[in-house]
Amino acid sequence: MEHRFTAEQRVQRAHVVMMDTKKLRFFGSLSLYGDINIDVDVTSTAATNGIDTWFNPEFVQTLDDKELMYVAIHEQMHKALKHSVVWQHLRDIDALLTNMACDYVINLKLQDIDPHGEFMRMPIFKDGDKKGQPHGLIDEAYRDMNTQQVFDILYQKNQQSPPPPPPPPPPGGEGEGEGEGEGEGEGGDPVDSPEPPKGQNGTYSEEILEEAEKMHDEHNYDEEGKSVEELEEIAEELDRAIRQSVEVAGDDAGGFASTIKKLLEVSTPWEELLADFIHSVCKGNDITSYRRYNKRLIGSDILMPHTIGESIGGIVVAIDMSTSISQDAVDKFLSEVKVIVEDVMPDKVHLLYWDTRMAVHEQYDESNYDALLDLTKPRGGGGTNPVCVVEYVENNILLDSHIECVLFLTDAYVGGLPEDIWGQLEYPIMWAVCPDGCQPFNPRVGQVIHLD
Repeated sequence: MEHRFTAEQRVQRAHVVMMDTKKLRFFGSLSLYGDINIDVDVTSTAATNGIDTWFNPEFVQTLDDKELMYVAIHEQMHKALKHSVVWQHLRDIDALLTNMACDYVINLKLQDIDPHGEFMRMPIFKDGDKKGQPHGLIDEAYRDMNTQQVFDILYQKNQQSPPPPPPPPPPGGEGEGEGEGEGEGEGGDPVDSPEPPKGQNGTYSEEILEEAEKMHDEHNYDEEGKSVEELEEIAEELDRAIRQSVEVAGDDAGGFASTIKKLLEVSTPWEELLADFIHSVCKGNDITSYRRYNKRLIGSDILMPHTIGESIGGIVVAIDMSTSISQDAVDKFLSEVKVIVEDVMPDKVHLLYWDTRMAVHEQYDESNYDALLDLTKPRGGGGTNPVCVVEYVENNILLDSHIECVLFLTDAYVGGLPEDIWGQLEYPIMWAVCPDGCQPFNPRVGQVIHLD
């Protein structure tokens, strides 16, 4: 395929077109966060680490303009859905299957964004035995599923399908000399054959490998090379970039902007985000055990070990008990927290109930996590001032023990959050906002999830 412009010029032009096109402006704005590189060594197609993107120039020049736009926006969708931080716990189980699940979800979303191919079109293979087939993972069977659900299906599919057979041993000579060690050894026994193809986390079936060959990009998030603090910083920067990009897209994009916002809002269940947050900040979770199965996967008929943490400190769960918080919301949150703490097994859970002041401080550990729902006594009622939680943690809890994180459940109608207080915290914070809570809620400190 002949092009007037170089691969670098075409990639630059694609991102300029995003900014100049109202319906694509969200992606154009988001592309300003992170570097865009043209490189033959990093990837044979396109690649992302969740922030930066790479394009192989030879691959770029096999694409027409709409196909290139599709690949470029596909990479931005990885950022928009925060795949570098949200699904880390799945990549710890199997990175390839997680990457495939992410792509299946993204490509259906892109199909919905531009169903008639006005701006972009999934690439097709230009030659070989797949010529004319989609060069990307897309399957209507995964419609309305999130990454976790698609991953579960792929995981089961891989477990149920046998791995590809090893190739036959090469013909070899007899006796000593150059052919020794090849083919058959003494006594006619075959030598060791090469092992079946393996991915990052395991051996894959022929079906999975065939699907993986269709991927038009690679994902290397390199969590092992990043500290917890770096991952938290990435998550916060992505949140800011996404909010700014939504604002840049504005109402000028009409229903298209609303579609993007809706897709981003429903991308991940809040329970998964909360679980991933706790697992990421608890630094000692490096030993697994089948003493209790991971409860998050039991419903999918996947029995995985839960994680036993070493030297995990305490966590603080601070539940807003102002008059606008329903008991149903409190019950749902407590039930989820109970499951999570049983998986993470922190040394202690400090359960706080608050409104404008601290109402109750309860403490739990491994001996009574199972009875948390029966023992806890929520109390409160009144206004909402989370500053009382920070002051209480600083003046009481931190004097006696180390904590890994603070989780707030709140309606987010909290007024101002003074920077001189929140800017000095030495522990990560997550805000879980009730369905009828303040929208949007953009605190200066901490990650935000919205409960459904």
